[in-house]
Amino acid sequence: MRPFKKLVPSQGGQALTELALILPMLLVLALGAIEVSNMIQGYLTLSHLTREGANMISRGIASPDSALDAIIESACPPLCTDNQGQWKVIYSRVGPRSDPIDPSGCEPDNDTYVVLEQFIPPTKGSLDEPSKLGSACDQVTEAELPNIDQISTGNNLYIVEAFYQYEAITPVGNMKVNLGNPIIFYERAVF
Repeated sequence: MRPFKKLVPSQGGQALTELALILPMLLVLALGAIEVSNMIQGYLTLSHLTREGANMISRGIASPDSALDAIIESACPPLCTDNQGQWKVIYSRVGPRSDPIDPSGCEPDNDTYVVLEQFIPPTKGSLDEPSKLGSACDQVTEAELPNIDQISTGNNLYIVEAFYQYEAITPVGNMKVNLGNPIIFYERAVF
């Protein structure tokens, strides 16, 4: 019986070879799933941050400065005080040029919507990204805010924009980030 067992090949070496071939692919898949999950979490944090900030400001619950402080404080870890070079939050108020509380001194015009007020404090991130709406007295067009021409005269829009430069946490993500420009997420909410 003993000589017959030596004729049957061992299965242990085959299983080890298959594991050695499959393990790198499994690791890449697992690390990729972790990286994608982290990216989704960062983007969703931005989405909630902008929505809550614009909502609080538009309803008069808080001043723009205190509203932005509150939402940024709750948005950590993507937006924290120790990584201010990776993010930026901007508050803008858009309305007709003839707005009675227009602090910018723009020339009156009821039919043109402009950026009446913009709040970009240095303590709200220092990522080098400009507002996609423009700056004070810049006209806001259909390209920047779709359906702006449908807004009735005299209404103000409260807008919070957020930028976040994503930083990879796994070697798989580092390969993607190192291949090109940094990944910058942008989100805004309009109330």
